[in-house]
Amino acid sequence: MNSRGGGKPFGSGANTSLSSKGGNAVESSGPAVEQLSQGVAEMGLDSAQDDGEWEVISKTSRNRSGSSSVKPGGSQDTHTKASRNPDVIQKLGMRNSDEDEVKKESDEDEDDDALDDTDDELLSGRRSSVVPAGEAFGKWKGLNDEEKDHEIVWPPMVIVMNTRLEQDGNDKWLGMGNQELLNYFRGYAAVKARHSYGPQSHRGMSALVFESSARGHLEAERLHKHFAEQGTDRNAWDRRQVLFYHGGKRQLYGYMALKEDLDLFNRHSHVGKSKLKYEMRSYHEMVVNQIRQMTEDNQQLIYLENKVVKEQRHSKQLEEISRILNEKVRKTEEENYIVRRRTQMHHEQNKEELDFQEQFFKEQLETIHEQRGVKEEDFEKLQQDKRQLVKELNANPCNTEDYRSRVEEVEKFIELQDTEMGEYVGERDGLIEEHAEKLSAVKRRQHEEEVENRERV
Repeated sequence: MNSRGGGKPFGSGANTSLSSKGGNAVESSGPAVEQLSQGVAEMGLDSAQDDGEWEVISKTSRNRSGSSSVKPGGSQDTHTKASRNPDVIQKLGMRNSDEDEVKKESDEDEDDDALDDTDDELLSGRRSSVVPAGEAFGKWKGLNDEEKDHEIVWPPMVIVMNTRLEQDGNDKWLGMGNQELLNYFRGYAAVKARHSYGPQSHRGMSALVFESSARGHLEAERLHKHFAEQGTDRNAWDRRQVLFYHGGKRQLYGYMALKEDLDLFNRHSHVGKSKLKYEMRSYHEMVVNQIRQMTEDNQQLIYLENKVVKEQRHSKQLEEISRILNEKVRKTEEENYIVRRRTQMHHEQNKEELDFQEQFFKEQLETIHEQRGVKEEDFEKLQQDKRQLVKELNANPCNTEDYRSRVEEVEKFIELQDTEMGEYVGERDGLIEEHAEKLSAVKRRQHEEEVENRERV
């Protein structure tokens, strides 16, 4: 709880006073909201339109004399007095223990030779053994076991007083409109404005209704504190009503709405004018628990945001890896296509070459067969002629000498024919065998090339 939260919390039937310029205490809505609202920068009210009717509150410095802020240096005075009196040191709360430890350890390092009796006693006391956990339990009194709770008006509202202006010809009061009231306090995120009407029309009592959430309660409390710091709060309205500011402008007053305020607001409401609806709810349930839940949700949101960032980073890494792999696959496919294309071209070339060689060998074989057939016919004809000649010689032998010589010639001729025939057959078989080997080698090479092409593909 800060220095401005020394008052009692809001509750039904608790017409608590707020601090003013005279030094009255400012009421607080509880430690949880006070701690949360400490870090929220209070925004000043926008100045009212210069219509010559109302004066809106302005932002004042918190460090002026008479304000509720704590003077700087107060904690140092407390520490100085405490360091000079051991009894006071033993009575200090846990809140100052950490500061005392740091200060005392610094004093021991810098002024070890100048310690007085009090510092020696303190030092010896700090060097004493620590009581084991559990042995001294129950020897100090802390807070009550149950947290105090109170009821608050829900949705949060701020009562704004002195909002009527003048009387018309029928003695009816005219006052501020809804939108005009919202414009005066547009820096506080009120969701709607309502005015109280009675027999004399506008009663000069208005209400700013805030969002039904912990945020709306904080906004209402912020406006309430602004009125208190300005000295135009509930206490000022109840004790000393100054309706007009210098220059003829009406001074607005404001404070957090209590059940009694809303009962007064709805006193003259009838069928034509609907009542301002509200309900009394638990402060812990509607504010403290919501703030805790928001804190947990914020922590969860931060965790999820960090998780999303990590997942996005991981996703980008995966996308980069996928891009690199896709590029490699694309290059591999292009290389494979080139290899297949070249292999196909090479295969077609080899096929054409083999077909050409096969055709060439076939033509050669046909030529050889034709030449062999011609030679065989010539040889057969020549043999027939020789045999016919032998028969003719045998039929007409002249003498024994000639007969013998002719017989010898015939035998030599026959032997020569047999020799030439054998050489011819051997040469023919050799050519056939050589052709078969060449054809087999060509087929074997073609088969090997086909297998190699299949393996590449």
